[in-house]
Amino acid sequence: MGLSPSATQEHGFTNRIVKIFLESNLSIILILLAAAIGLAALGLTPREEDPQIVVPLADVYVNFPGRSAAEVEQLVATPLEKILYQIDGVEYVYSMSRENQAIITVRYYVGEDRERSLVKLQKKISENLALLIRFQQVSLEHLAEFREGVEGNVVALAAKRATPSDLRQLRLLLEEARHYKENGISHLDAFIRVDELLHQALARITQNPMYTSILQTLHENIHPYFENFLPREPHVIEENFSDLCEIVQAVENGDAQKARRLAQLHVRRFNQYMIQKKQHQKSGGALW
Repeated sequence: MGLSPSATQEHGFTNRIVKIFLESNLSIILILLAAAIGLAALGLTPREEDPQIVVPLADVYVNFPGRSAAEVEQLVATPLEKILYQIDGVEYVYSMSRENQAIITVRYYVGEDRERSLVKLQKKISENLALLIRFQQVSLEHLAEFREGVEGNVVALAAKRATPSDLRQLRLLLEEARHYKENGISHLDAFIRVDELLHQALARITQNPMYTSILQTLHENIHPYFENFLPREPHVIEENFSDLCEIVQAVENGDAQKARRLAQLHVRRFNQYMIQKKQHQKSGGALW
């Protein structure tokens, strides 16, 4: 049986290709060319022994005392996930809820700038924190618990990091507070404003932008609580000034533990005044 003309033609073409490679140096040239290209690629391709792939991550811890894991998930974790997922550049948001606490993890896309990512996260939290405080959606007890933790940390860090220039600024604010204190309870609002400036100055001393922003948001929106529940009595301004003097003194001495304790006691005492006034308002009685 003979081969068809088309098969014979195809077979002849294959033989010619094979013959070219067998009888010439073309195969050697191609091998050398491939080796040269491979070596060039090896030399020119950027490489690192331990490549740094930037994937910004942040964990947000939220304490919610007295609540079960299911309540924490429903009231804290799930709403916060929805809020944080709105941040530009976020790829995933997931959380873990347990008794008294939620941990929300925010993961950005690969290549997102780490510092800008953290700033965007902090800004989103501050925006929602401001609304919660301004419209009094946080109980006095929860507000005090939050302030004790944050402001205790702030003054402790300030005691470790304050420069002579920082201490002079704190002393100037104390003198301004003294002026309003000596002018009596009619200047309580002005005194409270200086108190806020002093707390914000302590936050700046920590050199941590998170504390600076959170304290600024807190004190710029806490006025409705003071207006409704802080007694307008002379002893309030006297005790507040005394507390501020002791806190600044502890910062000047570099005593972080004492500064933290004094700040927490300060928050706790004035929160107790507000709780007592709120309770008497509900009962229709008079406290002072």
